[in-house]
Amino acid sequence: MRHALTTCRYSDKAPQRGPYSMNNHSPRTRHQAIEPIPIVGIRMGEVRDVLLTFLILNCSRTRIFGDERLNRKETRMELGRTKRVLNAGSGAAIGALHSAFDSSVWTEVRIDVDPRATPDLIGSISDMRSVVADGSFDAIWSSHCIEHLYDHEVPPALAEFRRVLTDDGFAVISCPNLDAVARLLVSEDIESVVYLSPAGPIRLLDMIFGHSLSIQSGHIHMAHGTGFTADRLGRLALSAGFAEARVLEGENYDLWAVLMMPKADVPALASAFDGTPIGRLFSGHLPPAPAALDAIRRKRVRILRT
Repeated sequence: MRHALTTCRYSDKAPQRGPYSMNNHSPRTRHQAIEPIPIVGIRMGEVRDVLLTFLILNCSRTRIFGDERLNRKETRMELGRTKRVLNAGSGAAIGALHSAFDSSVWTEVRIDVDPRATPDLIGSISDMRSVVADGSFDAIWSSHCIEHLYDHEVPPALAEFRRVLTDDGFAVISCPNLDAVARLLVSEDIESVVYLSPAGPIRLLDMIFGHSLSIQSGHIHMAHGTGFTADRLGRLALSAGFAEARVLEGENYDLWAVLMMPKADVPALASAFDGTPIGRLFSGHLPPAPAALDAIRRKRVRILRT
């Protein structure tokens, strides 16, 4: 007698929101519903062998971002080893990380300059030496934070990111794309509403200078002190000492960048971010995409190396 068995995988392809949200510009993503994968045509007498094979295979794999597709010898990250991610400029939200940072694998530490956000660490990301040790984090997540720095603070902030990362670490950064905003400004009034967010209507004016309503309510750190294009962000990252910078022009007038240390595991990153907008930065390390996705993967990407 044959029975149809199923196993399950988690889907973490929650849609990314626009750059402005109630949690200080950090898009909140989560695992969505469990998706069944049928394993058909297995006799009940074979179930033991199937489960045994499954256990053997999984014992030789390691969890990277909650993904078990990579063999242990491909990375130094050991099975069961908890990794640390620094949420740089976290705002008040807890757990507002990209879905690739599986909470069963990653421990989040939040740093913010505003004590009202009740972060784990209080301080500016441009100088974290008093609160963060060298090489103490495996990854950095910084969502719509660096544009709030003054321009002269950006190089030391990126240098600080590099300092606190391990040799195989990486940083994920998002910020407004001034190239895209400038193109829109040519045809639209500066007070035109570009999109609606949980924080309210976002105008071109807000995208350039910072969210006016937040600043008006006393959150002065929400003002923008500088701006970035894809090329500029990549150049600054290399100048700060990163081995490689990959920058994508996103769909919401934003930039997404992955800055890598010398020993960063690029195939692991490609696997972890597969199916998300950031995954387009690693399309060369993934199986060929269906024809329908070709246009998406031709989206403007910068890859800079030292």
